[in-house]
Amino acid sequence: MPHPEPRPRESLFRKFRDFDDLDEYQRVLRACHDLGSSNFVVQFGAKHARTATDLDASEIKAFLALPSTDDYPIRWINFWNTTKQKDAIGCVGEHFGFTGRLRASITNWDRYKPMLKARPPKEKRLPDPFSKEAAATEKDLEQGPPGGTSEDSLHPLNPAETMYFRLVQSSMNYTSIDQGQRFTCIGANWLHNRPDLGLDMDPSAPLVPPRHWAWLVLGMSGDRTDTVISIHEAPNFETPPRSMPEKDRDEWRARELRSMRQNTVRVLTQLSRIGIDQHKDSAALSLKAIREPLWLVQQQQPAPGSRRSSTYVAEGRVAEVGASNLFYYLFEDDLAAGAVLLRSEMRLRDLTKRVLRSSHLKENKTADTKIIPELHKFGQDLRLMQHLFESYKILVQTILDPDSGDAETVERVKIEQQARDRFRRLRSRLQLILLDKIKECLDEKTELSSTFFNLTAQKDSEATARLTRSATVLAKLSVLFLPVSFMTSYFSVAIPDMLSSYTSRTYWGAFGVVLGISIVCLFFFSRVLMAVTERLENVSEPIERWVAQTICVGRRRRKEKLEGEEEGE
Repeated sequence: MPHPEPRPRESLFRKFRDFDDLDEYQRVLRACHDLGSSNFVVQFGAKHARTATDLDASEIKAFLALPSTDDYPIRWINFWNTTKQKDAIGCVGEHFGFTGRLRASITNWDRYKPMLKARPPKEKRLPDPFSKEAAATEKDLEQGPPGGTSEDSLHPLNPAETMYFRLVQSSMNYTSIDQGQRFTCIGANWLHNRPDLGLDMDPSAPLVPPRHWAWLVLGMSGDRTDTVISIHEAPNFETPPRSMPEKDRDEWRARELRSMRQNTVRVLTQLSRIGIDQHKDSAALSLKAIREPLWLVQQQQPAPGSRRSSTYVAEGRVAEVGASNLFYYLFEDDLAAGAVLLRSEMRLRDLTKRVLRSSHLKENKTADTKIIPELHKFGQDLRLMQHLFESYKILVQTILDPDSGDAETVERVKIEQQARDRFRRLRSRLQLILLDKIKECLDEKTELSSTFFNLTAQKDSEATARLTRSATVLAKLSVLFLPVSFMTSYFSVAIPDMLSSYTSRTYWGAFGVVLGISIVCLFFFSRVLMAVTERLENVSEPIERWVAQTICVGRRRRKEKLEGEEEGE
């Protein structure tokens, strides 16, 4: 007799395991780096944390229905992609009251991506849905993916909606924010580093890093803001270099997947005591103070009348503080942004060297012609990054000042003071470190462009001067041999009476005299001749004007005379 299928709540409890256990910790990390993994959930508090992976829609619904406890007051649901989890995401949207528009935008995000025809087997490249090549080889969206049926064949895509989603997905600086009575949802493009680029990058590497879209939701269960949901689009892998061997391309994609999920995994690991111990000696940007401060709740109770510190966590606000900090640290993902600044400085130094080197006449002209398009591309990429970071700043401002919207719907979902202070510091860093630095690079790029054109003009002037000197030398040589040519022509005249009197001695004697006089006149009296020529030109100008005026007056008088004779007749 077959065993009955377990109820969703029973199967959910079976999947939950202690996240502070080393085996469970390693298992969850492996699942996060697995492309086939669909989701994970975490419940944690000051003393305990537990996780479960790959829940179905019924288990997600059962998890949302569970009341929070003192041991597990905070929960986090993470979806790695939206393609095969529409029902589960629908349960989340129904629980927190997502609008129909928001729910449809999330569940259909991957559906609107371009579907490409298969590439030649020898390349086996994963498509980039934002590339021009992808647009050129795009398959009709209403036909669905190659092979088999799809939801698109049952529900054809609206062309207007398709165009809108394509515009949104191709805009790096596009962001969205939706607020309701029980949730606040933001969506944006997040940056990650390429697998082959670390801190030792070559200046020719692309400035703009790859991106991936994600939604972050801060939600309320009951009367407490204690839930965070993160939803990622299906991974968009960049095309590996053509020179990369086929056997290394899978490793390339695996490394990019780890880079794409790096911040999410780093936050997840520091919800376990094991991960917190591992990150104690890490850099400041890698530390995510979410669960660790909650351990000190009992010791943080201030004495009566004492002033509370900014890191104080009230015992009754543990869930709100933990969820708000988790929401912040998922938002704060600026490791790739730092790489952008480093690449910008390296590119600027490289272009500066090449521009200054271009002033030498012996430099390769082909290299000079590449500087202008590279400067243009560099400025274009910098402006794109500037727009992206400005959109982050606007998101932070909206999160900090939600009263700019509908106060009745926004007031209930609040971010606690600790997270608000961190968002303010993040806003300052965005302005002082990223936006101001990019503006400085743009200004230097503009100055570099002006310097390049000035140096090019100077080099052209020097080349023109050299050409003028060469032409002057050729002209002088021509003038030098002009009298000699005339003398040679004279001696070559076939006159019988004169032929008998000419000898070779006579010719060479005349040749030496004429050539000597020509050299003296050309190299010693050339400036005198130029001055005389300019003087004659100055004298001839008024004569030319007088002659032209006289001719015009004569023509006018003759014309008037003819007209008078015609009138007399």
